[in-house]
Amino acid sequence: MFWLQILGVGAILAAGLFLIIVLEHNFVSGPQRKKLERQARERMEQAKKKTPADQEHPS
Repeated sequence: MFWLQILGVGAILAAGLFLIIVLEHNFVSGPQRKKLERQARERMEQAKKKTPADQEHPS
């Protein structure tokens, strides 16, 4: 029975750790990742706006 109790405690700890990782990824990393993607999109849009002007007047 001792080994079964150890196995049960290990399973509960593993499930808790997995839950923490999933929640952290969804609620902490998710917004940060979306913010970085939005910033990258804005930089790409700004680069596209600059490109036609550069092509009209090459230096």
